[in-house]
Amino acid sequence: MQIVETLNEGLKRAYDIKITAQDIESRVDNEVKKLAPQVNMPGFRKGKVPANLVRKMHNDALMQDALSSSVQECVDKAISDNSLRPAMQPTVDLAEGYEPGKDAEVKVQLEILPEIPTPSVDNLKLQRLQVEADEKTVAESLEKFAESQKQFETAAKSYKAKLGDQCLIDFEGKVDGVPFDGGKGEGMAIELGSGRLI
Repeated sequence: MQIVETLNEGLKRAYDIKITAQDIESRVDNEVKKLAPQVNMPGFRKGKVPANLVRKMHNDALMQDALSSSVQECVDKAISDNSLRPAMQPTVDLAEGYEPGKDAEVKVQLEILPEIPTPSVDNLKLQRLQVEADEKTVAESLEKFAESQKQFETAAKSYKAKLGDQCLIDFEGKVDGVPFDGGKGEGMAIELGSGRLI
């Protein structure tokens, strides 16, 4: 295989890659050897089908796979050899007029991520800011925390609710005696005196 860089401008890179017919044929032969022991064909025991028949049956698919894997390997090599960090998947184009048994010519284009220098932190100073909370703020925070952790128990039916109790209520809002949209609720938990419901 041959890899030639044709563009190196800013973040853009382009390469012309030539994959020899020998490389592709070699890959096809290797695939045939792997595939032959698994092929079933009438008149042959499993795994005893001649390689030339296996190749004849699956030639197009094998050639396509061999070409694809060769191209992928070449693209990976170009990226690795040049220490590139692609910003997205490279564009790969097979030159027009390719025929099985001939060398394949491929054009690869990609954009890379820019090199960002590591900032110097040698003279950087950090200052930890501390805020002293006064007693009043601490007390208010504790009170809010306690309020959020309230738990209620089911009361007897004869119990009369008072401020601070939680009730399950059904309600329906009306304007001039006519119910309005969104003004109805069922089984809503309301804490009496909390001011959370109109």
